[in-house]
Amino acid sequence: MPRRPLMWVAIVVAGAMLAACANESRTPARRSVASTAKRGSHTGTSGPSSPPRSDADPTSFATQSPAIRGRERLVVEAVYTPVCGPAGPTPSTDPSCGPKKLDGVMITVRDRAGTTVAERATDARGTSTFPLAPGEYEVTGAPDPRAHITPNPQRVTIGAATTVTLRLRYASAFQ
Repeated sequence: MPRRPLMWVAIVVAGAMLAACANESRTPARRSVASTAKRGSHTGTSGPSSPPRSDADPTSFATQSPAIRGRERLVVEAVYTPVCGPAGPTPSTDPSCGPKKLDGVMITVRDRAGTTVAERATDARGTSTFPLAPGEYEVTGAPDPRAHITPNPQRVTIGAATTVTLRLRYASAFQ
């Protein structure tokens, strides 16, 4: 007789777990933004997505996080990676060779038609924030006199209810 109460407890726990799973699947819009953010997507849709990518610089990247619908935005980080140490498989451990955030760099955002929709300089932390409508954009950075480099333009897609963070990498062609 003592086994039957344990069996009923197991059945109740299993039922509760199934109910919890069913409740999760009833909220696809909320889940899709969170699940695509974990995969690194910058589209914010629930369909198949590919990781954010750069057209020319594979070390630049974009990440996505959920936002409130109507408050979609793009955060651009301008980062300079200096050339340090001898060439070879061992990276330099010199702390002055680490990536540096660039302040005062002019960032331009253009829509698919090539029209400038926003332009702003990076702040002291090397970032600029742009409130944008969902859509596809091209982000460019002006040449920086400290780095003597102009980054490659990057394409990014802003999804509904998302914040996309894009790292615009100023790096030497020798890297």
